[in-house]
Amino acid sequence: MIRRLTPPEPWWADAADLIARCEISLRQAAAELGIDKGRKLFQKALDDARTAYYTEIGSSPKLSKDLIVGQVYKLAGKLAAEGEAYKATDALLKVAKIRGWVGKEPDSLRDVFKDLSHKDIQQLKHKITLRAEEEACASSEPTENDLPVEQPN
Repeated sequence: MIRRLTPPEPWWADAADLIARCEISLRQAAAELGIDKGRKLFQKALDDARTAYYTEIGSSPKLSKDLIVGQVYKLAGKLAAEGEAYKATDALLKVAKIRGWVGKEPDSLRDVFKDLSHKDIQQLKHKITLRAEEEACASSEPTENDLPVEQPN
């Protein structure tokens, strides 16, 4: 049996927007809008409103790394207060990763060479090669210790 779809009602978009922004139920949104009937078939309008709202948040110039860190830190505090210590610790670890406090070695070669260009690195390699060749030549010349010592018979 084919189910007939109900066309969207005009208030669905406003209700979906309220639900997406305020995280309230459909009944609360309907009451807020002064509508006394609820619909189960308005999920598509709700999904569209959530997508539009998240797009608006994501494209905001105010969105920054510090904002994310602050919000995750705040949520970690709520989790800890609710007795969810493991989840709170996981959230704090994510803050540390975002900040760059964990996840890389403190003496990483990437940090050492990050400001060098390819040309600079090639010049350094050439200098090191020349120095190694000079040291090899110097060590191949015999010294007093390398000369054979004749022992009296």
